Amino acid sequence: MLQVLYLITGTLLGTTAGLLPGLHTNNIAPAIVALPIMNPNLFIFTAATASAFTVSSTVPSVLLGAPSGENIAVLPGHKLTNQGKGMTAIHLTLKGTLTSIILTPIIAIYFTLLAPSLYGHLAKLFPVILVTITLLVINKPQAAPIAILSAALGLTTLSNSTIMPMLTGFFGTSTLIVALAKGKRKTIQTKKNKPRKKGWQTTRPAVASTIISTFMGTIPAVSTAVTAVIGKALGKMDEEEYLSFIGASNTTYMTISFLTLLYLGKTRTGTTAAIATTQFPFNTLMTIATLMASASIAYAVVKTSTPKIINFMNRKNHKKITITALIFLLTVNILLTNITGLAVLVTATAIGIATVKLRVSRINCMASLTIPTALLLI
Repeated sequence: MLQVLYLITGTLLGTTAGLLPGLHTNNIAPAIVALPIMNPNLFIFTAATASAFTVSSTVPSVLLGAPSGENIAVLPGHKLTNQGKGMTAIHLTLKGTLTSIILTPIIAIYFTLLAPSLYGHLAKLFPVILVTITLLVINKPQAAPIAILSAALGLTTLSNSTIMPMLTGFFGTSTLIVALAKGKRKTIQTKKNKPRKKGWQTTRPAVASTIISTFMGTIPAVSTAVTAVIGKALGKMDEEEYLSFIGASNTTYMTISFLTLLYLGKTRTGTTAAIATTQFPFNTLMTIATLMASASIAYAVVKTSTPKIINFMNRKNHKKITITALIFLLTVNILLTNITGLAVLVTATAIGIATVKLRVSRINCMASLTIPTALLLI
């Protein structure tokens, strides 16, 4: 019964944090594990927080265009929001999330039977893979300077304390500033638009995403955005299929971050890095049960609360909401980082705005992670 209490409390914290742009479990987890108590249930609490956060952070990513690090690929959902289809975008992303939750036991079986041996064979190729991925996403001449500048910024900010402001600048503050510059109020959801595609048409990309993400998830610095590029290369996806694909990928990567720590002894996120410094006891069954339960609860909360959130935002001035979100992002980064982090935030914001002006994909900014990681692995 005590474990259930920790699960529910962690889920509520993660769900709430995910709904607020700028907060991240990578900053919450270190505070949790730093508590002067050695309670084994804190693993359940921390894992539940991370799992729920991944699900609920879809909402600000889609409605405000202010994604967390994991949710940067959901930015196309903000395009649907500007067309009055915010509800549809979140619904499709949640469908992908649910698909990944259902397939979680299969992911665990893969890690139990195959992942350790495959990782040992592929680890030496990781630098080549990361550089290749970086080059493949540069699909326009004007994208090359963005990738180079992003990589340079990443090389100067190799500490975890500056990763958050860097990603916030690339994908959060830059998006909000561009929206303010346009100055046009956009209705989030004028009517209850339903997805054009139903059933297997949007479930299929979620299944494919879970499979691809499971294999790619052990490669350092590979994110949901990179997986989305691979998915698009393997087959054409429209906006609805894409959002289902991304919802599944986000949830799968979160699951993999814990299984990678459990089976490979490697950390992919700030949350698992914090857990690795502790002596919390955990095993496969406990991990999978916690992640699935927390994500399922968060899924239900987000699905039922989204209509209310959208109705609230429709009644408010869009410009004021955007300014509030921008101030919140800046405040969080000021409180959680140092002067170097603020300089990184400003620089990354400028690069993020440049991607919009040059009409290139912001996935090129992920060179800030792939290139430094490749160099560290050489």
